[in-house]
Amino acid sequence: MLVTGPLVRFSVLFILFSLTINAQIHPVAEADSLLRIGLDFMQNAQYDSASATFNMLKEKYPDIPLGEIYLAGLPIIKLSALKKYNIPDSLMDNLEALQDNLEDSLDLHEEDPWYYYYAGLVTNFKVYLHSLNGDYISSFFDGLGAVDYFVRCTELDSTFYDARVMTGSSMIYKGLFTKNIDWLPFVDNEAPEGEKILKEVLPYNPYSYSYAINTLAWLNIKRGDYDAAIKMLKKLFVKYPGNRTYRWTLGAAYTGKEPLKAITVFKDLLKEYLRTNDLNNVITVELKHKIAQRYFDVGEIGLALKYCNDILELKLNDFEKDILDDRLNRVADLKDELLELNN
Repeated sequence: MLVTGPLVRFSVLFILFSLTINAQIHPVAEADSLLRIGLDFMQNAQYDSASATFNMLKEKYPDIPLGEIYLAGLPIIKLSALKKYNIPDSLMDNLEALQDNLEDSLDLHEEDPWYYYYAGLVTNFKVYLHSLNGDYISSFFDGLGAVDYFVRCTELDSTFYDARVMTGSSMIYKGLFTKNIDWLPFVDNEAPEGEKILKEVLPYNPYSYSYAINTLAWLNIKRGDYDAAIKMLKKLFVKYPGNRTYRWTLGAAYTGKEPLKAITVFKDLLKEYLRTNDLNNVITVELKHKIAQRYFDVGEIGLALKYCNDILELKLNDFEKDILDDRLNRVADLKDELLELNN
């Protein structure tokens, strides 16, 4: 599960599945093919291959900004996947420069839906980066801006299914994560309408098919339909076994239904991060906390206490302590509760 705030969860992750005659297709066939190959690599955490493919797309088709957009966004996806939050300013600088160029291009392409789609993608990456930086206010309002671009895209072309996925997904996340925010009185729960949009466009296999599936899975988790979420996610693993984000979501789905299976998912993630030399203290704390909570759920007090102690004995630097402050407090509270039960 990606680290995001209560205001927004725009994970800009994409997929391709088998195409149909009505699927989302870029008008330049080879550019479409390179984009799909690059997205495929990105989904399986093959970041070097994804970067090489997006760079090829940029070099072969410099007038199509998709390669440049994903080259700017790929480091953000990678940092998030590895739970690394010491984010260089250059990432936002690149997105701001891209956005400025695209806004200039829109003056020349006012009736071209693709340019609104490009602008929406860049703005979505800004949303994602703001969330990783903990700037949820900017994330929320940039999210509204991204939706405006995608809505304009679909006004120009009602069959632009990928833009409809982005619009529907943002409706769902906004509905799920702003419903208790009293100081945003203008925010309505649009999750039901978002769900309807996603279900309508999924048969057309848009670029962001898996983004839509993951969004619907979270919606089902939030309303307690864990079986539906699990079924959806398992289909994604057939093509994308290397995608860890969906395994975090699967762990959340099992949490509400079968805590022991959730423990297995989280332990497997720990092993996978360790195997690829990507395990760090932030990942360790988050996953071990989830494991401790699930052991508590099934009454394994000793094992839950062991994982709490493992976390609290870690040598964390100041930056890690700051990132994990709230979670560390919850681990300490859980340990106190476990000690009381153990006496």
